[in-house]
Amino acid sequence: FCIDKPRYFVHYDRTVFQQTAPDEYYRTTPKIVYRFISNHLVFAAERNGALVLNSANILIPNVPELSFEALLAYSFIYRVLFGQIKVLRSNLSQLKLPSINPQQDDELKSLVLAAEANSTEEIKEEINRAIFKLYGLDDEEIAVIRKRLEA
Repeated sequence: FCIDKPRYFVHYDRTVFQQTAPDEYYRTTPKIVYRFISNHLVFAAERNGALVLNSANILIPNVPELSFEALLAYSFIYRVLFGQIKVLRSNLSQLKLPSINPQQDDELKSLVLAAEANSTEEIKEEINRAIFKLYGLDDEEIAVIRKRLEA
C-alpha cells in the first residue's frame, strides 16, 4: 500500500524520453502506482507528486463516491477476475466497484491507512473481510475466492 523512500535517482530530462504524457499527469496527487507485470495487483499510494519508472504504471482515480484509500482496498478482486500476468488498463476499467456509504468508505480508508503504516497479515485480512462484506459474499463464495488466491 505504500512506496518506500527512493534509494536511487534518475536525471529527469523529458526531452530524451519517448511517449511521455504531459507532466501534470505524472505529478498529480494522489495517484495509485501499480506494478504492470504481475498476476495480482500491487497497488501503492503516491501522495507527493513523485515520478515512477516505466516498470510501474499510474492510475489517477476518478471515482467520486469512493475515497482514494478505499480504491486501494480492491486490489484482490483483480486477481480473481482476470489473473493475467499483465495488469491491463482495460481490465482495471472493468472492475465493478460496489456502491458504499460514507461509513463503509471511512472503514476502508482507515484500514488502508493502517496497512500503509504497518502492513500486517491481520490488517490485510481485515481489508479482505470488509470487501467480502461489501459484496455480500457468503462463506462458500469466500472459500472459492481464497482457494483461487492461493493458486
